[in-house]
Amino acid sequence: MKTFRMRFADFTAFTRQPRYLLPLDETPGQRTTATASLFLAEYPLFLTVSALSIGSLLLTSHLTGQDVLRLLNPSSRFPLTVLIVAGLVAPVLSETLFRFMLRLTPARLEVAVALLLLVLIDLSYKGIKAVLNEQAVFWVVPVWIVVVWQLSRCIRRPAVYTQIERFWQVNFRWVFYGLALVYALFRVDNTVSLTDWQVLWLPVLLLPGWLIGLYLGYVRMKYGFWFAVAVHALMMSLSIGLEIIRLL
Repeated sequence: MKTFRMRFADFTAFTRQPRYLLPLDETPGQRTTATASLFLAEYPLFLTVSALSIGSLLLTSHLTGQDVLRLLNPSSRFPLTVLIVAGLVAPVLSETLFRFMLRLTPARLEVAVALLLLVLIDLSYKGIKAVLNEQAVFWVVPVWIVVVWQLSRCIRRPAVYTQIERFWQVNFRWVFYGLALVYALFRVDNTVSLTDWQVLWLPVLLLPGWLIGLYLGYVRMKYGFWFAVAVHALMMSLSIGLEIIRLL
């Protein structure tokens, strides 16, 4: 119980005043085994947040009438393969998109910009395809490559990156909260389809995702990117496990 109180106090202190830290796995001289040992000592906090995640999914199911714990489309041809790939790939993609660049470097910023542009393309692809018909992909991909290349050149200019990094550090608190909120919005949008009146439940549905986003951000900044990926994967493991049981 004492360990939980200490870890919870550390987590709440960080979320009240997020700090632009050098994660332990990037700290010179810090052994990976020592970092992993500290990380594993946080299991009570992890279990609490995992319970919150499960509870939020059950609440979402209750409020919307949708089975959000079901990850697979019943018509999936290779369900087990889909589950395994989802369990491995989804946490990496999610953490890359929402928390990789919390600790900023030029390369990380370039990756985040490239992924963000891909997301924007995905959201608007139907409209683009309606205009360009079947040739859409032959226009979109080259344009994306050129835009990413030009933005990367701009980001790598010392004067430009210095300004971005200074802004990031000064406003890190709001960056941290903002990315957690965007993650919560993405989580809700990716989980359920809300009808007109169900939109009223949006603040309730967003809160658990926001708290989980804060926790994953805390892990990312304290321990490192791959530790956040590991936590995310473990949090997904219950839903994946339930799906595997259904398949058997």
